[in-house]
Amino acid sequence: MPLNVPNILTLARVLAAPLIGILFLLLPRPLADYTAFAVFVVAALTDFFDGWLARRLNQVSAFGKMLDPIADKAMVAIVCAVVLGLNGLVPLLVVPILLILLREVLVSGLREYLGVIKLDVTQTPNGKRPHNSWRWACCFLPPAFGFPTTCSIST
Repeated sequence: MPLNVPNILTLARVLAAPLIGILFLLLPRPLADYTAFAVFVVAALTDFFDGWLARRLNQVSAFGKMLDPIADKAMVAIVCAVVLGLNGLVPLLVVPILLILLREVLVSGLREYLGVIKLDVTQTPNGKRPHNSWRWACCFLPPAFGFPTTCSIST
């Protein structure tokens, strides 16, 4: 495993995923909400910068290519679990979360299949747009992170 800046950023994102859940166990709300939100935003930024730096510094590695999607999926799964844990099985949250998790599983399965048939599945900037769009959308969904809102998501 080459220990370079892009891989360190990716490793930090892997560690940030469970940290988001742990923050809700250790800190009182709303401090946990704000802290988890900040960790999430920083992790989202590192997702952009690790790939950008790897390409820019010619430090793209097999380890980084393997770990990046794992870090993404860990973040998605843990944030979804925390959102459901904090809000319960509210249909307005359950349905989108199920769709997000289904997408993650389908993309993983497709990448695995394409890898078996030796088809290069390297991501392009256009290919990351849907993933990054949902991530940044989460940054602006206050109810998902427990922030006060003018509309209720409970049934």
